[in-house]
Amino acid sequence: MLQLRREDRGEFLADLREILESQAKERRGAPIAAFELVRALKPPWNVFTTTYDCELERFLDSAGLPYVIVCHVLESTSGDAGKVMVVRSRHHPRAGDPAHAVVLRETTELTLELDPDDCVVYKLLGSPFLHDSELARSRGLDTVVITESDHITFLSRMADQKTTIPNHFAVPLTTSRLLFLGYNLDIWHYRLIGRVFRRVQGPSQLPRARKKPFVVREPISPLEEQFWRHFQVEMVNLELSTLVRALRRPPS
Repeated sequence: MLQLRREDRGEFLADLREILESQAKERRGAPIAAFELVRALKPPWNVFTTTYDCELERFLDSAGLPYVIVCHVLESTSGDAGKVMVVRSRHHPRAGDPAHAVVLRETTELTLELDPDDCVVYKLLGSPFLHDSELARSRGLDTVVITESDHITFLSRMADQKTTIPNHFAVPLTTSRLLFLGYNLDIWHYRLIGRVFRRVQGPSQLPRARKKPFVVREPISPLEEQFWRHFQVEMVNLELSTLVRALRRPPS
């Protein structure tokens, strides 16, 4: 609805950014269990996030942890649509080199771009905060997938080997178990992206795809619970903070 009142995409993204910053200020200081869980992970790891803010990244920065952000370029004024943008955090050992701090790559080139020990935050739906770099501004990059037309564009590219989910993420999805944390299937576009995860995991008859994903969440409605059953997940019906405390408890 916000973009319907804004003819200019730039104005829309500026408004979105202002809303996200306001929401972040309201939450500032409140501990977020998922962030603590990520910080405790043993590197290297891959974390998929579908939020438009960069609160996880700020948390990792405050902890002095190096990581790499990967996101898709939805649109570009310089012919880069469909590529991925790679952004190294300020604590990353290669962040000081302008040639590596922020780069654009074809999705097929991503594995060669990343180091074996990189911790990667894959921002599947992008963020307006990722448009601040000189590279993003000079090439008119837009990474935000939020409107219906954005999702149509994004999902249509999933069928193309050159613009689909990079193998760096697709391969682990076919061999490991995906853990959904606080993912709300009552939101229509989250259901669409959830289908992307399931499709990448492969047809259910393949042995490698028989590992059902876990979801840690208390569904807010019977409808959402039905959606999760359709996704064939194993649901851990408890608060995320409770799970994190249990996982971080020293063995007795």
